[in-house]
Formats: sequence, structure tokens, C-alpha cells
Amino acid sequence: GVDFGALAVYCDACYPGQVTGADIEEISLRAYRHARIRGAGAVEDADYRWAIEDFIPALSAETLRAHEAMAVACCSSRRFLPPRYQGGGRA
Repeated sequence: GVDFGALAVYCDACYPGQVTGADIEEISLRAYRHARIRGAGAVEDADYRWAIEDFIPALSAETLRAHEAMAVACCSSRRFLPPRYQGGGRA
């Protein structure tokens, strides 16, 4: 099977702090398409590695942190905040 833990480490090593949930979805879709093109019945680690290496992040790590800070500042419900912000601190 696919070792998602190892792939997450590899992805973070390639793009530290730059990958969003939407990016992970895109990488997964690319891995799936890559597997289908090569005629595989299932997606393998090699397909994910190919997709990770092909991927170009849309935003820098600094831009992502700025977006996160803005979202936290505008949030009015603790249940939508990441755990590290739920104590009342805003950043």
C-alpha cells in the first residue's frame, strides 16, 4: 500500500510550509491520473512521488502564514480555529 506518512515527510521536505489541503488534493489527483496513464490498477508511492515532484506551490510559505493570520483575525467562532488559537490568543 501507499505509505502516506513517508509521502507527507517527502512533500514537506520538497516544499516546507508551502502545501495546503487544496494542494494535497491536487497532488492526489495528479498521482491518480499518472497511475491510470501507465495502466495501473491502483495508485502507488511512485505515482505520488512523481506528482509531488511535478507540483509547483501557488503560494510561498510566508504568504500562507499571512493568509492564516488574516483568517484567524477575522474568525468570530473558536470552533473554526485551529487548536493552537482556541485559547484566545490570536497569533
